[in-house]
Formats: sequence, C-alpha cells, structure tokens
Amino acid sequence: MKLLEKHDKFHAAFAELGESWTVAEVVVASLEEFTCLLYGDKRVTKVNTLRHTRLLKKCGEDGKLKPSKKIDLASLPPCQSSLVEHINRANFQVGIWKRAHIAKPDIPDPTKGHGWTVEDGQIQPKWTGKNVLPTELVDILETLNQEEEENADEEDNEEGDSDSASESDDDSSDSDTD
Repeated sequence: MKLLEKHDKFHAAFAELGESWTVAEVVVASLEEFTCLLYGDKRVTKVNTLRHTRLLKKCGEDGKLKPSKKIDLASLPPCQSSLVEHINRANFQVGIWKRAHIAKPDIPDPTKGHGWTVEDGQIQPKWTGKNVLPTELVDILETLNQEEEENADEEDNEEGDSDSASESDDDSSDSDTD
C-alpha cells in the first residue's frame, strides 16, 4: 500500500478496473509497471524483462542460462501472459462489485476473455495464455531432470549389484560348509 501511496500515476489504473469488462492496454501497461515496482525494480517496466534479468542474475553466465544453480521460481515476477490473465480476473471481479447496486446487472461469461476457464465442469483461473518459462530454462530443467533420473538409476543398479554380490558370497559360503 505504501508503494501505491508513493506513486500517484498508478491510482488511475487501479480506479479504472471494473469500469469496463475489457481492460485497456494503457491500464495493463500501468499495472505491469506497478508489478515491476512490487518486485523492487524502478527502472524496468516490463515483467518479462524483469523476469529474464532476475533469472540471469540467479543462474546465468555470459548471457546464457546455466543449470549450475537451483532457483526458486516463486521468487520471480509473473510472466506477462500470467499477469494479464490475473488483471482480467481482477477486472471482472471489480466489475461485479461496481455493479452491486444494480438489481440484475449484465455480466458477461467469465470464460470469454476474463481470465477464467472451465475444467471438468468447474470454473478455474486461466493461469496463462502462453509459455511461462523461456525455452532455454525449460531445456535446462529437462536436462537436470534427466540427469537426476539417470543418477537414481545408476544408484539402483549399484545397490542391485552389491546385493547380488553378497548373495553369491552367501552361496559360496554354503558350499564350503558341505
């Protein structure tokens, strides 16, 4: 709240939410810039740029993402696609509240561009319309996952080999006593 109090330019964007069932691009841009401020960056106005910069700081070298470090993806700002869906859901809800004084307001279908979808007969948030992670990061995560699986398989094989070796030792000790 303090951040919002310090930056008057965002007041209009928040006040505009719910006035219309569609969110103007200028409102989305302003709320995206505000989101960057929430994540502590005054210079960046695009969440995807901030997200990329943070990823490179946490696990990148020479402008390339590296699998050498573990990263908590929850510490990153949302991607723009996810943020837009969240803004659409917030706008839809605020629109309902702003029309609460109307006996039978004309409320559109929430699944038609308002950040919601239907799955198994239940309304659910539409989290994103595009890729959440850069392709480079997805490749790195897949590589790490494959390496972990291979290491686990190797450990299982080594345990299996040591078990069979001890079994054969037991068998030979039985034959020695005969």
